[in-house]
Amino acid sequence: MIIPGIIKAINEKIGRYTCYTEQVKQDLKKPCFFILQLDESNFPQVGKREIRRYYFDVHYFPASNLANDECWQISNKLFKVLRWIEVDGGICRGITMRGEIVDNVLHFFVAYQLLLNEIKEDEPMESLEQNIGLKG
Repeated sequence: MIIPGIIKAINEKIGRYTCYTEQVKQDLKKPCFFILQLDESNFPQVGKREIRRYYFDVHYFPASNLANDECWQISNKLFKVLRWIEVDGGICRGITMRGEIVDNVLHFFVAYQLLLNEIKEDEPMESLEQNIGLKG
């Protein structure tokens, strides 16, 4: 539910890149992004509400293997682009963002927090009888 929002934000605001969500063993088309969900946490709230937090590592594979400058430029763009994304018709804010380069690959870490309300479906009544009349 959040990954499509990340992909849409990257493609609309940075450029058309291939965005992978599953590991590619070979034929990786650089430059590209790989979006990995690392973790998720749940924090119960009052009533039937809960806060759900999702953690992501957005990898950026630059066109060349010696492209630190390219990685840092993308990192600066990701801070702006992933601050607000569209999720299921609503807007979700990115929190705790940071970037680092490991083995010539940018790792951009971001978390998204959603407030969820449990919607319990009511059981319909089996039957209802009503007597209507005039008092005399």
